Amino acid sequence: MVVAKYLRFSKDDGKADDSESVKNQRDLLDNFISGHEDFNDCEITEFVDDGYTGRNFQRPGLVSMMDAVKLNKVSCIVVKDFSRFGRNFIEVSDYIDQIFPFLGVRFIAVTEQYDSKTATAALGIDMAMKNLVHDYYSKDLSQKIRSARQAQMKKGEYIAAFALFGYTNKAERKRLVIDPPSAAVVKRIFGLAVKGENTRQIAMQLNNEGVLTPNHYKRSKPGEEKFCRKLKTVPTWDISMVRGILQDERYTGKMVNGKKTTVNGKQVRVPKEEWIIVPGTHEAIVSHEEFIKAQAVIVSKKRTVVPGNPKSVFVGMVKCHYCNRRLAFKSYCGRQFHCINFNREHGCDNSTIAESVLIDTVFAAVKAKLELVKPLGIAAKPGGRSRVGGRDEEKRECETRLKKLKLAQSSLLEQYLEGNLSKSGYQTQKAQTALAIQEATDSLANIEARYIDSSEIIEKHKPYFGQESLTRETLKGLVVEVRVASANAIEITWTFQGCYDVLLQV
Repeated sequence: MVVAKYLRFSKDDGKADDSESVKNQRDLLDNFISGHEDFNDCEITEFVDDGYTGRNFQRPGLVSMMDAVKLNKVSCIVVKDFSRFGRNFIEVSDYIDQIFPFLGVRFIAVTEQYDSKTATAALGIDMAMKNLVHDYYSKDLSQKIRSARQAQMKKGEYIAAFALFGYTNKAERKRLVIDPPSAAVVKRIFGLAVKGENTRQIAMQLNNEGVLTPNHYKRSKPGEEKFCRKLKTVPTWDISMVRGILQDERYTGKMVNGKKTTVNGKQVRVPKEEWIIVPGTHEAIVSHEEFIKAQAVIVSKKRTVVPGNPKSVFVGMVKCHYCNRRLAFKSYCGRQFHCINFNREHGCDNSTIAESVLIDTVFAAVKAKLELVKPLGIAAKPGGRSRVGGRDEEKRECETRLKKLKLAQSSLLEQYLEGNLSKSGYQTQKAQTALAIQEATDSLANIEARYIDSSEIIEKHKPYFGQESLTRETLKGLVVEVRVASANAIEITWTFQGCYDVLLQV
């Protein structure tokens, strides 16, 4: 049996010391677990969300824990109270009354004295009221936090977690102080722009000289790598990085806040006239005059759209096999895709490909997939299924077997605790049952892939039959992405890849 401790703390909870709050929760749960014989021989694991609001159920720690639950790697979840698990009563109730019982997972809220193993009914009215109060409290406190942040912005304080490239905020978190190595890079970028270099030329020059990108520079500092986002591409300067620096007015010594706000849980941009700008809050890296000249260079270098020269149907869908960046489309001097890292010796120069070659290759592959699906329309009756007659029955059998195995797993623990089963016997049978549960879980996950709803698949492919040319709609409907290693090596990721794999086996 694996017991998961779940800990959560948010700045919305109104405490200054995040780590101390998590520490207190950990101590409480450790004392609870050590004081109960039920957990003596259990494996203990921990999931933490430090700095995440309880109103959002897509928290990294919670998502990881639920993934472990679905894989039958967690049998019991212990939290300090319901609000630590979440502050939305309806969703919390769904988990505790529906999802966890179905998955055979025991749920314990220590300070609420709730244990799903001994609970005789769904969450009572007292629990409902407590969680509704938590939900209201969270919304009220969120509004207070927003007001406090607005006040900080108007004071010109730096409110982001990490410093702007070119600065550091280690000494004073609310104030930016120049970081000489990165500030020199920023100053050089502005200097090149003022001389007339465009963003592409600046990026290429920085790459040729091996200058570290902002994220790569932060990763190079001891202890900082854990705060950096994982790179999906080779770390190189590109146009957007250079433009972002050149357009950031904070490099002139002004503090600029309030560019975005949250509406209905989503971040939206705020009009520039509503930004909160406070001058003279920190030392400038570039003068206001240099900043204005750099903006003029950026504006003057914008490319105009040539009438009668439309964008490619592939724009945004083609990636370089070598560095994983999206290929840029060039419509002048021949329509073709190329990687902006072609001069970085990663092999990216090989990924240059003419649009006509890409269209012919992908369209041929699309027609082959449609030919693979066509027989389903002939064989299937209206509302009928292909190879799916026994799907529902097999799912029911698999789900029943899974429930019985989970009940058997719980029964084994009870027999062991009551002294009716030796420790070695318990461990042996527990391992065998866990293996059987994993096999049943895998079988249940694979059932949908092995059975095809012919009517549904035909319906989804119907708009693309009989087309004489490749359209953007066809690509968006059938293709996830296209990766190019060379004109003769193109890899396509399909939306219905699982369906095609099964049809090839029929």
